Amino acid sequence: MASENMTPQDYIGHHLNNLQLDLRTFSLVDPHNHTATFWTLNIDSMFFSVVLGLLFLAMFRSVAKKATSGVPGKFQTFIEMIIGFVHGSVKDMYHGKSKVIAPLALTVFVWVFLMNLMDLLPIDFLPWIGEHILGLPALRVVPSADVNITLSMALGVFILIIFYSIK
Repeated sequence: MASENMTPQDYIGHHLNNLQLDLRTFSLVDPHNHTATFWTLNIDSMFFSVVLGLLFLAMFRSVAKKATSGVPGKFQTFIEMIIGFVHGSVKDMYHGKSKVIAPLALTVFVWVFLMNLMDLLPIDFLPWIGEHILGLPALRVVPSADVNITLSMALGVFILIIFYSIK
């Protein structure tokens, strides 16, 4: 959409559309002429979730490989603060013995934090690149704004907790 011809309602509506794939036809959905069906996949939410998950793994792996027992660097200190915060929160809330709860809590905390951090990018920056350079009809950058991502993370944690409590 050209921003010169948009009304305020069009501008707001444009930012509420996901890049969607119709799983029946395997074609991108036009956000202006489509009503959501069950067979619709929000590609942008999944893409940014996976990219941010990989970023999380790369950051923590890099710090783990370069960790020193002496004076830590700034980034190592930042990561240690995050781990200490999550460990303290888990220790205060969960008094049982499980080696799964703290890593799961750390993963969910950092992943959701990175997803919400995407909201600090200028609202039109990545959608403009998607529209004008890549030719995408819509792009929504913040994965946690999609209820499907939030629900799937909650359901995944619920299933993992049940699995490890039975095991």
